Amino acid sequence: DAFALGEDSTDATRAAEWANTGEIYPNGRNRITWIFTAPNTTTQWKVSNNYYSISDSGWAFLNDFGYPPGSPLSYHINSRLGADSVNAFRMTNLTLSNTPAVFNRNTDDYDRRPIEYYRDELNATYPTSSTAYTGAEKGYPAGDLNWYPELKAKWEQGIDVEVADRPHAAIATYQLNQNYPNPFNPSTSVTFALAKAGEVKLEIYNALGQKVATLVNGKLPAGQHNVVWDAKNVPSGIYFYKLEAGTFHQTRKMVLMK
Repeated sequence: DAFALGEDSTDATRAAEWANTGEIYPNGRNRITWIFTAPNTTTQWKVSNNYYSISDSGWAFLNDFGYPPGSPLSYHINSRLGADSVNAFRMTNLTLSNTPAVFNRNTDDYDRRPIEYYRDELNATYPTSSTAYTGAEKGYPAGDLNWYPELKAKWEQGIDVEVADRPHAAIATYQLNQNYPNPFNPSTSVTFALAKAGEVKLEIYNALGQKVATLVNGKLPAGQHNVVWDAKNVPSGIYFYKLEAGTFHQTRKMVLMK
């Protein structure tokens, strides 16, 4: 359900499902979140080491409807977690090895795959270069360890995995990820991957094609990189960030909303 990804404060019908939280938008409708509960002071909450990724098609859907990504936690759960709430959910770039293709929306109500697909074809492993690969407790991959049988055996034996000693696959391609958060105010993070060390340039342009900021201009090593853009001195609007690394060039869109 693509709508579950986004936070649509205008839909009274969908917002009705969150009526027991007591949290509302300025327009009076119930606040939509990924995890919520009726507020209470007795439940002991632990929410940590969760990762999520939004595909290009997911971002296109959100941008078409003007939705931001949904809020993972209700205000109540966030307050119950306290300082630990920053570790509850993290956005990362992550693609599973083999998942169902998008179903035909004109003919299918849901993507109902036969059991043979889940038994023989589904593959929920993901690249070892992802931050989620060492992001769970004790340095293990986030997600179902059945997809990593050797690591699952170590987990069952109570062995802590040393992150520094974990073999990581070399990054084979260049990649520019969608900034997060998006829309944002006033700062956002841009992550990208470099297959080789070399000269790198990362620049921000406005909708008129005018350069407004240079985030990177120099040599960087191969691997994952993260850069934060503080846009407090520029006006709201649509901006584009462009990565140049050797022969690799890619541009993505971001939205600043103040």
